[in-house]
Amino acid sequence: MSGAWAACACLALVAAPDARPDAPAPEHSVAGVEFTVPEGAVVENLSGLPDGVSGVAVSVDLEVVMLTVYQGKGAPSEEAARSVHTEEVERQAAESDKAFQTGSFRLPVLGRNRSGREVRYRRGGVREVARVLAVGLEGRTIVAAWTVRADVSAPRSPAIVQSLRVPKR
Repeated sequence: MSGAWAACACLALVAAPDARPDAPAPEHSVAGVEFTVPEGAVVENLSGLPDGVSGVAVSVDLEVVMLTVYQGKGAPSEEAARSVHTEEVERQAAESDKAFQTGSFRLPVLGRNRSGREVRYRRGGVREVARVLAVGLEGRTIVAAWTVRADVSAPRSPAIVQSLRVPKR
């Protein structure tokens, strides 16, 4: 009987629209900011955040993207948010690798080429890269922070960040 259940489960997986290769990538949103994730990505809402702050964590393979949206009068500026998040990444990198390196990068997000900060470090003998990018838009500040192993030739995290959009009201 368990073999029949396994066959039904496999058939349901094959017949599911999300399992087909031609199916569109799943759409998600956090605090009115929409984004697209690749197939197989796990999206979790972050809980325990203060009022006016929303967030999600997206994990794809060995990559993790955290999207945080600050809204309202207490929302930090783009520079302040990027600075605070970068300092936290640097603090965590310093715990695992005293010789971490910092730099900058540019990525087109929401119609403009945006500047971000990059931290390169080693964790458990594996080289990793963490990037932080902030965008100020329509009374909210969106911060995207992601980590990826340095040896990944085509990371999927930047595509998630580049898919950010705010629908017109």
